Amino acid sequence: MYQVKKAEKGHITEFDLELFTKSAKETEMRRLFHKMLNEELFTYYFQPIVSAADGSIYAYEALMRGNLPALTRPDQILQLAHEEECLHEIERLTMFLSAKSYATFLSTHQIRGDELLFVNSIASQYMNHDEAVAYVEQYSFLQDRIVIEITEEDSPDLTALLKKREMPGFSGVFALDDYGSGYSNEKTLLELAPAYIKLDLSIIRDIDSDPDKQQIVENIVSYAHQRGMKIIAEGLETPAELLKVLELDVDLLQGYFLAKPSAVPKPVSAESVAVIERFRKHLA
Repeated sequence: MYQVKKAEKGHITEFDLELFTKSAKETEMRRLFHKMLNEELFTYYFQPIVSAADGSIYAYEALMRGNLPALTRPDQILQLAHEEECLHEIERLTMFLSAKSYATFLSTHQIRGDELLFVNSIASQYMNHDEAVAYVEQYSFLQDRIVIEITEEDSPDLTALLKKREMPGFSGVFALDDYGSGYSNEKTLLELAPAYIKLDLSIIRDIDSDPDKQQIVENIVSYAHQRGMKIIAEGLETPAELLKVLELDVDLLQGYFLAKPSAVPKPVSAESVAVIERFRKHLA
């Protein structure tokens, strides 16, 4: 249908090319989105999560990417999934395809096989019983290695969280992602009871020169360690940031300085391992 500018009754309407172009683009994006879903055109990039104790790879986070040039970013995909009421399908595909990638890397000896797999989950969505059973049948070796990441910005759906914990064959281990980015930190933290807290990159950025951020991290680390939780500093981009979070006693490390996300798992950078080793040697 042609797009026209609104006009008062009795006045001639004018064709709006800009509005028409925008509408056509949105229609095309929706078409591409459903093509992606139907053909499972997704890749999951793996980014290492590194032990602060020795620089070894503790886990991988699976990060969704679209395989169509016009639709690659996760935020684009999730926005369309929300608009098209397809969030459940994204949740299911994320669980299955990230596990498939892990299994491929394991069979080709590109990973050790004892690393955990952090999977980004939509807070309001969960696999139904049949989907969960099928998942366990295909990927039973992963059932004790999966960590479900919930974004701190998402309003926790208690029913969905309970369903995630009770899925057949799952360990029920959660990570709270982007902690410190939203407005309901304590509420989400208490309701989720995560095993891992991932500090938002807004806290980590330039932490080496910001005493206020250092105090925030020190407080969170103290709270978490008293409750058996592990702290992950994500978004690390410089040696100085890495050294400072090591001094603040975080447990795990993630960021471009250590290793970028990749369709094929990459080793941790030698420079970052050297920072960790020098720090540990200094403590000894």
